[in-house]
Formats: sequence, structure tokens, C-alpha cells
Amino acid sequence: MPRFPLILPLLPLLPLLAVACASSPPPPSDPNRRVTVSHEGDETHVSITDEGPRPLNADCTAYCERLVACWSDIPGSDPMLGDEDVRKRCLSEHAECRTATTETLCCGHVADCNAFAQCQARSRDRVVVCERERRR
Repeated sequence: MPRFPLILPLLPLLPLLAVACASSPPPPSDPNRRVTVSHEGDETHVSITDEGPRPLNADCTAYCERLVACWSDIPGSDPMLGDEDVRKRCLSEHAECRTATTETLCCGHVADCNAFAQCQARSRDRVVVCERERRR
């Protein structure tokens, strides 16, 4: 008795499956994405490069501006850093604000500096959509 008795009736369908897969159209090309495939022996290496610029994150820019305005109210902040240094550091830490919105970045919409510092202290760097209540 064969080891795989359920596969035997399906063997004639394998060539049809191979033809169907080979004739499917390629996915639409994205001019900002480059895909390269290379083969070495039994190994296949696929490399995907996304060359397109990510859009500027408005929540991030609001956060960096609020951080500059409230820098002196944040516990542990370096009083020797000037506004431009704080701004540059913030932008650098957040990939020039071309990054996903996190809980921390949502704090940028808090108007009061003490509330901003508290929001920043309790927030985590997990990706979220800013809630409307936080923006007030």
C-alpha cells in the first residue's frame, strides 16, 4: 500500500497547476520598489528595496514642536540644549518625521506643557492612531 494514498488521484492535476501558476500575470509594478531575485544552487535570495520617500507625519512634527516648547518642563531634560538642538534631536530620533505614529507622538497635540510631560512619561512607542480626545 502506498504511503500517501490520497495524493495519487491528484497527480494528474499537477501539470495543470504548474501551467496556471506560470501563466498568472505579474503583480503591478511600483516605480519606488525594486525587487531582485538571485539563485545560488538550491537557494533563492530575494531583495526588496523601497526607494520611495515616506510622507511627512503631521503627528510627529506636532510632537517635535511641542517638545521644543515644553523642553524645560520635562523631567530629566538637559537645560543646556537650545530649541534648535532639541528640534534636530527629535527629528533625528523619529526618522525626520517620516515614520509611523506612536503613542508618544500623539502627545504632541496636548497643549499644556505639564500635561504634555505627563503624557510623554506614560506613553509607549507602539504604533497607534491618535485619539481625538488627546488632541484637545
